[in-house]
Amino acid sequence: MELEKAEIRLAETEEKLGTVEAFVELLRERYGVRAGERAPARFKGCTLKDAALAIIADKGRVAPQVILAELEAGGFQFGDHPGRQLHAALIHQDKAAKDVSGSWRWTVADQEPLPLEREV
Repeated sequence: MELEKAEIRLAETEEKLGTVEAFVELLRERYGVRAGERAPARFKGCTLKDAALAIIADKGRVAPQVILAELEAGGFQFGDHPGRQLHAALIHQDKAAKDVSGSWRWTVADQEPLPLEREV
């Protein structure tokens, strides 16, 4: 009985790991990075707010988990609570809003490109 439960948990874990690996591979393809290489630092020196808004502007509507994954793939580094940091950075700005499902959506009518401000 215990062995069957452990085998089921192992199969579920392997399935989840496959999903994560597929997502990482998708990000690698998008940014043109081979396995073992680091992604180009797209957001190096940018504020968290500007980098997240650039992702939201590109996609239109996006879940916070996807924003965090793209930020990490673009060279952004977080502390202990990345979800809280992202929420705090985006909550008091007017170019994106959080909808009922928890996703962030772009609210600016004209899709002008955002200049990425660099921290000095």
